Amino acid sequence: YLDRILNLFETVDIFSDEEVIYDSIQSLCKSLFIYDKLTIAMMDSSNNLAIIKYVDGIKEDVDFGDTITLGYSLHGKVIKDNKIIRTRNWKDDYPALGRFQQNEDYNINISAVLSIPILRVDKPIGVIALERLKSRSFTYSDERLMKHLSSTVGHFLLWQREYHKMHESAIHDGLTSLLNHRAFMKRFENEISRAIRFHQNLVLVVLDLDKFKRINDTHGHLYGDYVIKTVGEIIQNSVRNIDVVARYGGEEFTVILVDTNQSSSLVVAERIVRNVENYNFSLNGINEHMSISAGMSEFPGNSNELKSLIDFADKAMYRAKNLGGNRVEISSDNL
Repeated sequence: YLDRILNLFETVDIFSDEEVIYDSIQSLCKSLFIYDKLTIAMMDSSNNLAIIKYVDGIKEDVDFGDTITLGYSLHGKVIKDNKIIRTRNWKDDYPALGRFQQNEDYNINISAVLSIPILRVDKPIGVIALERLKSRSFTYSDERLMKHLSSTVGHFLLWQREYHKMHESAIHDGLTSLLNHRAFMKRFENEISRAIRFHQNLVLVVLDLDKFKRINDTHGHLYGDYVIKTVGEIIQNSVRNIDVVARYGGEEFTVILVDTNQSSSLVVAERIVRNVENYNFSLNGINEHMSISAGMSEFPGNSNELKSLIDFADKAMYRAKNLGGNRVEISSDNL
């Protein structure tokens, strides 16, 4: 059994969706235990509830997406008190509790329960529960084996979380939290491939703050960092959630506007320019106003090559600067 637990995650890796992990847990439990209901729930720290992520077997009481209250519920107590519950008849042993909610009436005669907390560095983050309709008790051996399974799941989730934290740190700019240059190039390549596959247009916008050097020279680099971080937020808030915003380098930003063309995107680029112009940058009693210049290129109108699209948008942006800045210019270049 322990070998099977260790081999459990041969079918998953750090990139796997949580559904794949839960399917693997269910497959192992199904082969080794007799139960009428398997429930896997994970904590949602934002509202102090556990959300049910997976159910196998009986679903007439609770199912995927339902919640478990931590107080006055059997499985919530497992998480709240970080304790294992193994009982032949849960109603007799825990008469003041419901299984998932305090005042529940599911009309399902669950009797035997084995409920194990999922731990991450000794902190409960979820629960795996096996339940039976008949009062055939889960054994101490069942408890030990489920504890090993729960521990393995907790360690894997910790490993997965730490990897994702490192990955997020590697692809995002430390100051603005936007995608960094390297991640942007990879994402741009993927977006072009997607546009080709679905016969869509996309627009690249390159933006550069006007006369930014005077900010650092006059007010220092901390104020300059504040301006760059704030401009990143302004740009992010000026586009759709599906669009891609990155810090290209220094005081330069890029935006990929997906599934659109230059004429439709011009309004968006102009909105960014106006929002930066109208923002009052204020920090430690220092008030400044900034402007930004933008250049646009379109796939496939200007080019179907990544480097050419960047070059064309970059040239359009410098043309905007040469015309006084604080404006948008559209590339007229093509292959």
